[in-house]
Amino acid sequence: MTARDREKETRRGLQDGGDDMTLRSPRGGYSPSTATRRKLGPPTATTKFRPPTARRTLVDRSRLLHSPGDQWRRLILIHAPAGFGKTTLATQWCRTLEARGAVWTWLSVDPDDNNPVWFLAHLIEAIQKVKPALAIGLAEILEENGEEAERYVLTSLINQIHENGEHLAVVLDDWHAVTSPQTVSAVEYLLDYGCHHLTLIVTSRSRSGLPLGRMRMHDELIEISASELRFSVDETQKFLAAAGAAELSDRDAESLCSTTDGWVAALQLASLSLRDKGDAAELISHLSGHHRAIAGYLTENVLSNLDRRILDFMLAISITDRICGSLAGALSGIAHGQLLLEDLERKDLFLYALDEERRWFRFHHLFADFLRRRLERDYPGRTTELHRRAQAWFSENGMLREAVHHALAAGDENHAVSLVERFGTDIIEHSQMATLLGLVNKLPAGPVAASPRLQIDLAWAHVLLHHPIKPLGSVFDTFDAALANQPLSNDEREALSLEAALVKDIEAAFADRMPELGESAERCLEKAEKLRPFVVAAAANVATFRAFYRCDFTGARKWQDWVQPYFRQMTGPFSEVYGHCLAGMAAQEQLDINAAEWHFRTALRVALQGQGGATSHAARLAGAVLGDLLYEKGEIEEAEKLLDDSYKLGPEGGLVHFMLATYGTGARIKLLHNDVDAAQRCLDEGARIAQTLSLPRLAARIENEEVRARLHVGELPAPADGSANDSEIAVLTGELALDSALRKAIQVGSPEQRDAACRRAAALVRELEKAQRPRALLKAQLLHATCLQAVGQTAEADAVLAPAARQCTELGLVQLLRDDGPPS
Repeated sequence: MTARDREKETRRGLQDGGDDMTLRSPRGGYSPSTATRRKLGPPTATTKFRPPTARRTLVDRSRLLHSPGDQWRRLILIHAPAGFGKTTLATQWCRTLEARGAVWTWLSVDPDDNNPVWFLAHLIEAIQKVKPALAIGLAEILEENGEEAERYVLTSLINQIHENGEHLAVVLDDWHAVTSPQTVSAVEYLLDYGCHHLTLIVTSRSRSGLPLGRMRMHDELIEISASELRFSVDETQKFLAAAGAAELSDRDAESLCSTTDGWVAALQLASLSLRDKGDAAELISHLSGHHRAIAGYLTENVLSNLDRRILDFMLAISITDRICGSLAGALSGIAHGQLLLEDLERKDLFLYALDEERRWFRFHHLFADFLRRRLERDYPGRTTELHRRAQAWFSENGMLREAVHHALAAGDENHAVSLVERFGTDIIEHSQMATLLGLVNKLPAGPVAASPRLQIDLAWAHVLLHHPIKPLGSVFDTFDAALANQPLSNDEREALSLEAALVKDIEAAFADRMPELGESAERCLEKAEKLRPFVVAAAANVATFRAFYRCDFTGARKWQDWVQPYFRQMTGPFSEVYGHCLAGMAAQEQLDINAAEWHFRTALRVALQGQGGATSHAARLAGAVLGDLLYEKGEIEEAEKLLDDSYKLGPEGGLVHFMLATYGTGARIKLLHNDVDAAQRCLDEGARIAQTLSLPRLAARIENEEVRARLHVGELPAPADGSANDSEIAVLTGELALDSALRKAIQVGSPEQRDAACRRAAALVRELEKAQRPRALLKAQLLHATCLQAVGQTAEADAVLAPAARQCTELGLVQLLRDDGPPS
């Protein structure tokens, strides 16, 4: 979505009345990911969320910390070339705003934030470091739904910050690392539509990627450039004194300030050389030329004075963005890596602690660049070996993103691909689809296209993220070619082919296209001993789905009894939750209400035990079907809470059956509370999703709810007569359309149309008496009684209603009786 698209959408979402800064989040919401016990995605260590720890007193730069008119501004941009003290000034701005009552947090941006999903996930985590109550569940939503959740997450974040009422300052350090239009667009959205409670403090080497014109026009910008950041003579003297350098005369200080152009990185390097130089004037006289020449000269002087062992250690650890003792030892071969890191920090050799525990460190980025260039110049072969060691360490420590990065840096593309192949299936098991897609995008296209395993994992991701059929078809075409060209055993080839067919069938199931559902599940189950538990569990769920929609409810429940041992072999709860939901749906159709509720509550309990808890995708799936059942039992309060949570699943809400509950029953509860606006929003969102995803059954349910609530406008198309060739889904869709037509007829139809409605309702009851569908029959009997009462046939209505009402009462379905039966 472009910035212009967002602007249009958001303007439509501005709420009428009240505070006009409250944005309306997309009503469908997005789904959080399934819980994980081991996160293989981008690491979110505290190193990314804290400014470097100062080792000495900072030079006071109060001259750069004023806001015109002493008013809050929404953007503070600090831009200059490398080494101008942008990060340090951002830290001082944080302290200044804190003194005025703001809360601040920190996010160090790196190239991986070009992935907009990862950037937003990092932003959410940074905010939650200081405001744990904000943005709850949004990170999980991103993990499950990827870029499709961007607008929902941004809008929700803005609304929550505004409603919280406390001023929040967010530092985006090293913003120049981002070149992705999508990530830039996300920050533009925050600035364009964020309220006065949010200030972004951005440090960058350029002015690009920010809506500076609009911010300046609205007087919402404080801009600090290199010219303001340059140290004055007085600041230079204070800086050198704090660094422990020899005291300079005013003339020498002025000369040094002029020669370095106030560049703090050069001053830092100069301070180290000045410690041991007797003639400061001579040293300063040799400092001339472009900044790079100055930095190169000073670095050579600093490095040449180091012990060879220390220099080798620094060169070895320079290849990673962050370093800890264990990683330093693996790279350098020195046992006491942590001690050496602390020693470098103590000696001010450009190494900064990134946390109070001093576990993680990083070099000043400029100094790290010089070390890397030195390493490549003097030991070119060693660089490749060091990247291999880094890859091995990150792999062993579960940091897949960085492991892939260093494998690629080592020139080992095949190993990078094998890493994602090895861990990709685990990522899929935990429904971390956005992470998988981000990692695959880092890999070279050729090896990815040649890997049938990666193509299958990509297919899973596209299906579970509800991506359009076109890219999914492309993935399957690539898979077929890769499978044909790989030297695999017959068993391996068969397993991959079976899994690919299963993914295709799951896509058809999610899209409600029963005629396209093949026999892949049955074939997978026949070969269960040769397949991964995740594949067997998914196949059993597909078999359950097929049996359910063929009205073989007993068979559906048997499949779930059979698959239980496979669920126990899995680390994530997603498949088991789905299985219990499907079993509960079957029990509900059989009017085995106690068993249905047990399955639904078990599904919810299993989901809640996962890392995502109540905000996880699995929990909200279970909540949709449980809420639907509880509503029919009259337990409105709990049902409403569960369905409100499931509303956040949006178009990624899984099978259509779950969406029927979320949008149909969810709207009905809002009407029960006389909240017509909320009900209409829920119905509108359901209708939008039905149109976007081409889901006729969901559209029919939305129309049915509108008819029941007398919100429907216009004529209804005549319901088509059923055909023996109709698919199971088509039959269910037709029954919803028929229910709508009959209820509309008794509301506004002529006497002849009402009489016809009674006859058609009676025919429906006779049809269902021959089927094995107890719940559908009960609802048809209630509809028949309603039609009879509407035409004044009270005695006949009572006769039809009595046994149905008695059955509802015995089962505890009090609200079903109220809704579907004649008005009392």
